[in-house]
Amino acid sequence: DGIYDAMNRAVKRAYAMEETAYCIFLNCGDLFYNEDVLKDLADKMAKSSNEANEDMRGYLTVKSSGVGIFYGDTFYPETGQVDFAFAKMNDFACYRRLPCHQSCVYKLSLMAKEPYDTSYTVRADYEQFLRLKYKEGAIIRKLNMVIASYEGGGFSHMHKDVSEKERKQIIRKYLPGFKIWIYDLYRLVSLQP
Repeated sequence: DGIYDAMNRAVKRAYAMEETAYCIFLNCGDLFYNEDVLKDLADKMAKSSNEANEDMRGYLTVKSSGVGIFYGDTFYPETGQVDFAFAKMNDFACYRRLPCHQSCVYKLSLMAKEPYDTSYTVRADYEQFLRLKYKEGAIIRKLNMVIASYEGGGFSHMHKDVSEKERKQIIRKYLPGFKIWIYDLYRLVSLQP
C-alpha cells in the first residue's frame, strides 16, 4: 500500500529478528557514499555511544545507548556537491531542512513503536522524524560523515504540490505558530525558497 507501508513492513520484520539494531532505508537509485560507510558508521556510532557490537548476522547494535537517530551528510551526484546537515536538530532545523532519510540511521525499537504514518503519501519520513523528536523525545546525534549518495528526482519531486501541503501540515502539528511565523518571515526577508 505504498512506499511507507513497505518501509513499516520491513521494520516490523527486522524488529522481530533483532530489537536492538539500527536501520537505514535507501531508495531505488540511492547508494551508500562509499564502500566503507557501514564500517565507518559502526565506528562513529560506537564512539558516540561508548559500546557497540556486531553480531554474526551482521546487525549493528549499540548497547546502552539512548541515541534514537544518528544522521550525517548527503552527497548529490547530479551536482557533485555534499549537502551538510545542520549540526543540531533544533526547531529551526526541523522547520527548514532535515537530513534526507537516506542519511539517517534509526533505532529499530523506535521505528517499531512509532511507524511511518501512511496517511502522508510523500512526507511520512519528515513527520516521523519530528514525531520521534518532539513526542518521543528521541536523542538525535550528528555523525560527521557523508552517509548516502542521493539520486534525487524521486517520488517527492514528482509530487511537489502534495509534498509542500504535507510539509505545512506537519510543521503546524509539531512547532508553535509563532515560531513558524518567525521562520517564514526570516525565509522571505533572506530571499530563501
